[in-house]
Amino acid sequence: MSCQEKMSRKKLSYIGIGLAAGLLLIVVGIAVQRSYHSPNDGMSLILRDEELAVRRLQLAKAGMILQAEIAAVPRNLALSFWGRVTLLSSFSGSLLILAAGGHRAMVKARSVHQYQIGGNVFFVHERDLSIAAPIAMGLVNAENLKQMAGGEGKALQLAEKIANVQLAGLDTPPAISPVLPANIPSFQALIESSEIAQGKAMILGYENGTARRGSFLDIYSAAVAGESGSGKTSTMLFLIGSGIIAEGVRFMGIDPHYPHPKSLGFKTRPLWEAGLMQMATNIVAMQELCEQIDATIDARLAQRDKDTTPVVLVIDELAFLAKSGFGKTLAHTMERVSMEGRKCAVYMLASSQTWLADRTGGSSVVRDTLTSAFVHRIKPKQANLLLQDKDEAEKVKKYVKQPGDVLLCPVNDDSIICQIPQTTEDDMRQVARLLAPRSTLRDKLQRANLDEVARKTGIAVERLQKLKK
Repeated sequence: MSCQEKMSRKKLSYIGIGLAAGLLLIVVGIAVQRSYHSPNDGMSLILRDEELAVRRLQLAKAGMILQAEIAAVPRNLALSFWGRVTLLSSFSGSLLILAAGGHRAMVKARSVHQYQIGGNVFFVHERDLSIAAPIAMGLVNAENLKQMAGGEGKALQLAEKIANVQLAGLDTPPAISPVLPANIPSFQALIESSEIAQGKAMILGYENGTARRGSFLDIYSAAVAGESGSGKTSTMLFLIGSGIIAEGVRFMGIDPHYPHPKSLGFKTRPLWEAGLMQMATNIVAMQELCEQIDATIDARLAQRDKDTTPVVLVIDELAFLAKSGFGKTLAHTMERVSMEGRKCAVYMLASSQTWLADRTGGSSVVRDTLTSAFVHRIKPKQANLLLQDKDEAEKVKKYVKQPGDVLLCPVNDDSIICQIPQTTEDDMRQVARLLAPRSTLRDKLQRANLDEVARKTGIAVERLQKLKK
């Protein structure tokens, strides 16, 4: 056998082995495939599909829940915020209620006052002070009567009167105002009892039924303020009448509304007709009067005039005058009286219903020249403007109710609630009758030659000069 045949046989044997191996691999592969794809493969696929469906459903639910939670976040945040706000508000409200309760308790505690009269101690609520004040005064008097011989019976009688007053007070609502009794003496009664008399200090008002005495040194330049019908004119008449009698004050008046029957000029006519005061009722006379006031200040400051008799400029309807063409002249004189007058006994009374700057010349200069005040019933805004003090203005609102009630604000002293006796034109006539002899002599001296009068009467010229002044 040739070599080529051997090679051919060898190749055939290799091919046969390769085919046998390939068939073996095919058989093994088929067997493996059949063993993997068993008859239960269909069921497994179904189960897997169901499991995937369940998982998809769970994922869908989880997604929906997550979306709902995300959507609820703003709402939950808002609820949380307002919950905290509510909690904080409740806490703050509780604190406010506690504070208000504590303050009310303190106010109630302070509204009860303890007083001791003699050996007796008693408590009075603030709202009952108006009733308790006269009772307390009565108890003081009763205590004093006990110390006197035979005073026991009088003390018992007084105690009985006090009890009656107390019972009467309990039947009526407590008074709002501490201003006391409306039964203060009349102007005529004060003259008849010599309470207003030459040599006695002026009466500036009645505080708790007691005369508050003083002079123009206690008020200097005073505002007389109040609404129409509150008693301004009566107060002016009272101060004028009592000032003329007690101290011989020289009043020099300005009234643009004369001859109206309710004007100050009309009501004081008996005085100026008797030569007891001056009254200017027209522009020319007003100009001359202001010049006279200025000249008096100049002369007294220069000691050319050494007279110390008080001179008082009386102005009615100040707001009306300040807005007129006479306003600047009047403001100048008022300013001089306020700044220089007190050094030489020149003072002022000025009456008005309104105290707004634009109603008194366009500035507060006129208002500021007044250093004291008699404030009658008036609107709170006007009281604030005049007094420049809320506490004082509140006193006017609370206590000054009836005509004649005033808040007296003196110079260098605390304000007081008091009453001014009702004073009328008839009272001015009485003053004129009382002082007419004095004024007649003064008028004669003004016209006469002093040397001739001294020769005829035997009165020294120096004495006549004093009488002339």
